[in-house]
Amino acid sequence: MPDLNEPTWRQNPWAWPLWATLALLPLGFVIERTWQSFPRAHFAELLAIAVVAGLVAILARRLARVALADGLLLAFVIGLTAFAGPLPVLAMALLAMAAAGLALMLIGPSASSADDGSTPSPHIQDTIGIAALAGIAMITGTLGWLLPFPIHFRWIHIAPLLAIVWLARVRLRDAGEGLRRSWRAAVDADPRFAAFGVMAAGLASVGCWLPTLQFDDLSYHLGLPMQLAALGYYRLDAQSQIWALAPWSGDVLQGLAQVLAGREARGAVDAFWLVALLGLTWQLAAALDLPPRARWLALAVVASQPLLASLAGGMQAELPATTAAFALAVIVARAGPAADRRLGLAFALIAGMLFGLKTGFAALVLPFALCLAWRWRRDLGARGFALGLAAFLSVCGASYAYAYALTGNPVFPILNGVFRSPLLDAANLSDPRWHAPVGWDLPWRLAFRTGEYAEGWNGAAGFSLLALAGALPAALRLPRLRWLAAAAFVALCAAIGTVHYFRYAFPALTLLGVALAAAAARVLPSRAFAASLSALVALDFAYQGAAFWTLHGNALTREVGALSVAPAFAHFAPERGLAAWVRAHDPDAHVLFCAWDRPAAAELAGRGFTISNYDPELTRGYAAAQADASGAGWRALFRRTGAAYAATHDPETSPALAAALSDASVVLEINGSRLWRLPPAIEPAPDLSAQRDAARGLWRW
Repeated sequence: MPDLNEPTWRQNPWAWPLWATLALLPLGFVIERTWQSFPRAHFAELLAIAVVAGLVAILARRLARVALADGLLLAFVIGLTAFAGPLPVLAMALLAMAAAGLALMLIGPSASSADDGSTPSPHIQDTIGIAALAGIAMITGTLGWLLPFPIHFRWIHIAPLLAIVWLARVRLRDAGEGLRRSWRAAVDADPRFAAFGVMAAGLASVGCWLPTLQFDDLSYHLGLPMQLAALGYYRLDAQSQIWALAPWSGDVLQGLAQVLAGREARGAVDAFWLVALLGLTWQLAAALDLPPRARWLALAVVASQPLLASLAGGMQAELPATTAAFALAVIVARAGPAADRRLGLAFALIAGMLFGLKTGFAALVLPFALCLAWRWRRDLGARGFALGLAAFLSVCGASYAYAYALTGNPVFPILNGVFRSPLLDAANLSDPRWHAPVGWDLPWRLAFRTGEYAEGWNGAAGFSLLALAGALPAALRLPRLRWLAAAAFVALCAAIGTVHYFRYAFPALTLLGVALAAAAARVLPSRAFAASLSALVALDFAYQGAAFWTLHGNALTREVGALSVAPAFAHFAPERGLAAWVRAHDPDAHVLFCAWDRPAAAELAGRGFTISNYDPELTRGYAAAQADASGAGWRALFRRTGAAYAATHDPETSPALAAALSDASVVLEINGSRLWRLPPAIEPAPDLSAQRDAARGLWRW
């Protein structure tokens, strides 16, 4: 790569825009008073974790004579296993190995070990991260088509996964040896910054330690894993939960890991996505021809993004999407002028997984697909294109096909003003909260007025976009960086220009951050570059707690201090405790969650109902029930859902609901949330849960 550094760097015209945007950070803190949103308590938690991890690493170094980076890695693996659980970690490890083995057998090179003991091919060690993601795409894509069928039990899935690992054992052994040698070389190249990068990765992973607490997870994402674990199939119930048929690749992997582990496995699954993301960040930085120190710093910049820990603490699609987007970028970076069938097929599979995560991720796929097509413009045949398209559709098509078959809208519930499914009003969904302006000052507004674009505190978007924005001209000038900077910039503009919401733009912004960091490495002196990016990483970690309320509210302290999830559940999601009681004491009972803003029914695997806008029919009944002071409207909702229990939260209990519960009894109360046992209905209503089980309708058909 051409170097823009000059002996007289102070006169380098490419450095001054970067110095200017770096100088905007202290200016912005003063003007916007950003210190007011500094999450002091969470920062203290991170410091304590860093100190403990450092002590473990030092002890490991003295006892086992390993590098400091190795000791830090050991410390955070112990933390993950302790809090996410050994069985989920083992289940996800099996899934990752089987996925990599499947891809290496089907689209990878031949096994490279020779009888003469020659070393594995560099191609294997360089593509193991791509292979793992391509294999995950194949597994989740196949299972997506099979979700409605009652076959999702532990041994039915473990047997083929173990068989794949056995059949691919030679390739996996070579890949493991390649990874070991690559890791050793990376750490030995710059031990101090290797330790810095591993510490950054470990601090990002603390979100994986948390139990599942986030709103969207409890109301929606947890439903698919819980139904697979409890029923052995997915109900495809878009009437009780309008998002039930939305693209589901990420939830399918969560469900498969939960079935294998026999318990929730979200932390282990998120750890896989995080490790894969950071490994691909290193590969991308290497493909951009950065020296080892700059690669570790680029990895730390990605790891320090405040939202990353929040995504690692939940089931949102943006964490796997960021990982998949980095995989596409690595494929484009590795692609030569001649079309490579294996790389093209891997690109198609991973792009399909992105579409299987969220329709809006077309903004990520299309720019990189155009970059790849341009590189292969002289050698891209119709046969290869057709094969890639078939792979793409097979991976992403299940949710769209089932949504079209069951609702008439392939992207249900979005764009219903176009497709007009009878299950929902004929209008396009829109969230009026995210209409903040998007213009040339977006980097400033994201850094210092983040609350306009996310459900967090100012600083939640981090400061790297603003600080490194001045490197964009240099990135667009360098041929090795131009394609990445342009594709990521286009994807960022498309994502946040469509919906002015930061989380949706996070994958593109993170990719752009790597391109800008790579450009900064070319225009700044090495010491100034290392000092600037290290300070930026520290600043972003300081605001990690601003990204989500569980981190901001000391969820880590509550869990670690008690060595139990119960305090975190009680404080952040008391409905989880209510649902756990029902599953333990009356597993066949139906529960109606009566608080509008607490629709945490997903855990009950189809036996929980909400009056929120996720269920249009019950939402209409809720409006009528609230207007009936006698409580008869609420009692009609209880009969309609066949509810044996009602879950309430004190501030939302209206006089009408209180009247309806006058003959009910409280069986459990947790932090203001109550579980009421309802009197038996005189005339039991038809089973609404069975009526809405679309999967059973498919069986009968």
